[in-house]
Amino acid sequence: MSAEPIEKPVKTNGSVLASTPDLDVSDLFEQSSISGPGVDNPVMLPSAKCYKGCLLAQSDLFLPNGKLAVKMGQPLDQLSAELFARKQMDKNPLQIDLDKSALGLKQLIADFEDLTKKADGFGRFVEMNGGNSSWKKALSLALPASDFALVYLAQLRRHNIQNYEQSLFCSWMSAQLAVNMGLSKGKVTHLVLAGLFHQVGRLHLPETYQNLGENHCKAEEWNVVQSHVIYGKLLIKEAGDVGLAPVTEIIAQQGEYANSLGYPYALKQGQLREESVVLSLSRDFFQFLFVDGGSLADSLLFLQLHEVRFGEDASWALQRQIKVFLQEQSANTPSDCAYSEQMADFLIETSIVLAQLHVTASLAVRPVRLGLSKNEKSYLVERVVSLLQQIDHYKDNSGIVDIGFLASIDSMKEERPESLSDEIYQIIQRQRGLLTLFSEMDYLLESVMGSFNRQVKPEVEAEVAGLYGVIHDELQPFKNAMKQSTR
Repeated sequence: MSAEPIEKPVKTNGSVLASTPDLDVSDLFEQSSISGPGVDNPVMLPSAKCYKGCLLAQSDLFLPNGKLAVKMGQPLDQLSAELFARKQMDKNPLQIDLDKSALGLKQLIADFEDLTKKADGFGRFVEMNGGNSSWKKALSLALPASDFALVYLAQLRRHNIQNYEQSLFCSWMSAQLAVNMGLSKGKVTHLVLAGLFHQVGRLHLPETYQNLGENHCKAEEWNVVQSHVIYGKLLIKEAGDVGLAPVTEIIAQQGEYANSLGYPYALKQGQLREESVVLSLSRDFFQFLFVDGGSLADSLLFLQLHEVRFGEDASWALQRQIKVFLQEQSANTPSDCAYSEQMADFLIETSIVLAQLHVTASLAVRPVRLGLSKNEKSYLVERVVSLLQQIDHYKDNSGIVDIGFLASIDSMKEERPESLSDEIYQIIQRQRGLLTLFSEMDYLLESVMGSFNRQVKPEVEAEVAGLYGVIHDELQPFKNAMKQSTR
């Protein structure tokens, strides 16, 4: 059984007890010694768009004895989040037609086969990794103990096909990764089920929120969307199916970990189940392929960018599978390889620094909660300036001469200019996922600037803003191209 998240109470406005991360500034000083690209950074980070993410109470929350637990707008800790979710579930129970809730192994396999045809090359990738035979066998053994949870999955299939398909993908992909990582048979089974049921909590979200991804919603929407993790945990507990108890913890942890709830809940890398990390990677990989429009050829860059978050074991296991696939497909010409490595170097260098920037800024704007001294806060602000300077340096020395040109070509989608050679056009076609990655960087920089607003000396903020402006301008063509491609 994994350790419970460490929480410490602090006084907040109105003397209401809330939970805050059990962080130590010494951790940051240790991180600050990491100065170059390619260094293994032990910090496990949430995705950039959830930089400020933590569940907030949508109304005053009272305990069963009538005592005020959390005021509206204040962060929820693990217990109060579940209490709030339970009240919402009781208030708005699911309406399920049991007569239409039959969902068995045959249908799951057929639906997964349909899914493999929806991303270029994914069907062949599945075939090269054993097809669905081992996954089918694991499902046949596990599903008889999951009858009531399957009712929720059937409901998801009828009302939200994208989330249902994500569930199928994560169940298959997580099991494949677990086997390749040498995880135990029990952990493989847990991942098959956790992947299958990790989205059922979305059934309790308002209809307009059910299709929003955690990494694609606005700040004001995130608080509502992220509640699905808690709803899912409670729904599966409610189902009472034998063998699903450890699955609820995996589902809860992957949500907390992947979407930054690990900070307010103080989840640390050593307290995470391996299965939770694998499921988080599978989920993000689905988003990359089926939502963001990335390709398997682009995915190596995606995995390298997020290697810090998911660790070498899971990331490298998936990279090995993809490299074998790409070799068979002869996807990389010599010039394509050269371009990809050039872009990969830039992304890896900046992503490592952005990871450090994320942690530094999140600490710098919370000096009271963390009990930091004035000198420690000054150090944090200086560190942010240093990190932004590093990103600016990487931008100037990345060897990418005209990012705006690449963005303008990419925005043309399938319309190839006559003046553009086949070779260059094919290279750019394979880099479509870069738009998403650059957009994510831009969003994080905006979040950092917002967090410093009126909380640091004007001259320091001006210096940070100047560096941000340079980097923001460089990323703007990609942001514009992203908007054009979604029209």
